[in-house]
Amino acid sequence: MCGRPKLMKQVGDLCIDLFGDKLAHFVWVDSYEIIVNMELHDILEQSELTGFNFRNVKIDLWERDYPLEELPAPTLYQLVVKGNGGSIFPQNISHSLATCRDCGYIDWEPLDQIKVDKSQWDGTDIFNLTEFPGFTLVTEKFCTFLTSNHINEYRVIPSEEFSMKAKPF
Repeated sequence: MCGRPKLMKQVGDLCIDLFGDKLAHFVWVDSYEIIVNMELHDILEQSELTGFNFRNVKIDLWERDYPLEELPAPTLYQLVVKGNGGSIFPQNISHSLATCRDCGYIDWEPLDQIKVDKSQWDGTDIFNLTEFPGFTLVTEKFCTFLTSNHINEYRVIPSEEFSMKAKPF
């Protein structure tokens, strides 16, 4: 058995360990979840941006830099991407490398660039592609909104410049 959930659905709120005192507005974690602080949560809740909702995040452990200073644990949220960009096919060229016989997960060959088929995309401002659910794409409107609210702790790579083969980070 591979251990990968078959439905790829999250059944409960995230529980995390937090290290350090400095918190960014948002952080992409290793498992592709996006965690946002209360300030960004509130700003996004009031926006007209589409393609997401929120779940609570529970802090299990907080290892602080200055543990003697009394501070309450921060309120954090998971930004859950709901937008759908559709399939990478036929506008992208990729081949499956392997398929898990237990869960059906397909490991795809890295893409040279990402092209979104506008006829498949649901028009949301933040979205994923069917074959690459861990890659989050955003519209220019989303980026402009963040910048206009002085949120600048992110890096955006235009889809036509992005390559999974180049390892941009």
